[in-house]
Amino acid sequence: MEVRELTPLERPLALALALDVFLQYVAPDYSSEGIETFRAFVSSGEATSALAIYGAFAEDTLAGMIATKNNGGHISLFFVDSRFQQRGIGRALMQQVIERCLEDAVTVHSSPYAKPIYEKLGFTAICEERLNDGIRYTPMKYVCQPYAQTKQEVFSMSHSLDQLLSLPKDALPEAAKSLTQEDVAALIPLLALKEDDIRYQAFLLLRERSAIASDVFPFWQTFLDKLKSENSYQRSIGLMLISENARWDTEGKTATALDAYFAGLTDEKPITVRQCVQGLKPIVSFHPELGGIVSERLISLDLTAIKETMRKLVLQDILDVLLLTRAQQKSEAVETYLLSALSGGLLDAKAKKLLQARLL
Repeated sequence: MEVRELTPLERPLALALALDVFLQYVAPDYSSEGIETFRAFVSSGEATSALAIYGAFAEDTLAGMIATKNNGGHISLFFVDSRFQQRGIGRALMQQVIERCLEDAVTVHSSPYAKPIYEKLGFTAICEERLNDGIRYTPMKYVCQPYAQTKQEVFSMSHSLDQLLSLPKDALPEAAKSLTQEDVAALIPLLALKEDDIRYQAFLLLRERSAIASDVFPFWQTFLDKLKSENSYQRSIGLMLISENARWDTEGKTATALDAYFAGLTDEKPITVRQCVQGLKPIVSFHPELGGIVSERLISLDLTAIKETMRKLVLQDILDVLLLTRAQQKSEAVETYLLSALSGGLLDAKAKKLLQARLL
């Protein structure tokens, strides 16, 4: 079993899992108002964007998720797929939250169904059950061990590698600003490690740094080599860091790398396909001269070769890129593709309405 913070592309899968498990186990205790309140929350990009979301993977499948806010001090969502319950997945997810929490305690508003589960995990009720917008919940709390250093104390020191790797997610943008060339060089080899928590933290720091400084760009070939890796995580890292660093390219390296980059469009992992497509948006933004070839490759992508449940998401990613290239320079092929998406069966009514509005 692997437990880690989810990537932006994995977050929608976790939220879908949360809704499915909620409807199966929790919803019977709620009124229709409560069910709609929960459904609206997990469907709201604005409401969930501030959450740190962790996932547990078993048998290459997302088996459970937990989402927190307030520096890890409050649990907003906690669900385990029914197929993987009673395997210690919930406890592993909770341990991840407790270890990363920067507060003195972790709180949660527990549903009636989940209350005994939280009690087994060490939580205690701090008052009686309440009702708000149809949601029945009992406020509960888990007391953590004191956190050794505050974020401010960490920043008052010169960063060591250990300190960088232990920073909470919301501290990374600030930490990235003060990275030295030596820090960057030390983080690059960590991208190849099997230990996911170290690898992912190094990736996040390098991605943040890439958005504000050019000192990650010299490792372009390292990222390009990762596209050939047998490991899907390494391929994803390569795609995303090439995309982020294309902004610093003044030597034509992005254009030269496109054929290798485009291999991600037919990757065996649908998530990697999405990362590849989404990464084309910043590439085209910083290199509009590549818009034509990017559009051509996206239009020719066979969506039927992608897992059925992911086709709509991939199509929406493609449309985002094509709308950008369209704003730069219109073409008959792109117009035809966009109109085909409007008349096709992959997009739902809401998505088609949004697309129509963007075409005006």
